[in-house]
Amino acid sequence: MKTIQLELSDKIYDKVINFLALLPEKECHILENQEIQQQKLGEALDFAVRSNAFSDIKDPSAWQNEIRIDRTLPERE
Repeated sequence: MKTIQLELSDKIYDKVINFLALLPEKECHILENQEIQQQKLGEALDFAVRSNAFSDIKDPSAWQNEIRIDRTLPERE
């Protein structure tokens, strides 16, 4: 078995991965670069912390209960 490394634009990444996923598992195994995944996760977490998105929520438990309240669907009883 041989290994190749591809550098893909965001525009075609999903198309290439979807194509590779169609190949037999015994013939093609997709290796994800764990370091890159960890770096992207770290960047996303840093952004979430910097944005302080939930700073206006005074009582997180009450907020969570409020957003989970079932609402009636339109035209249904």
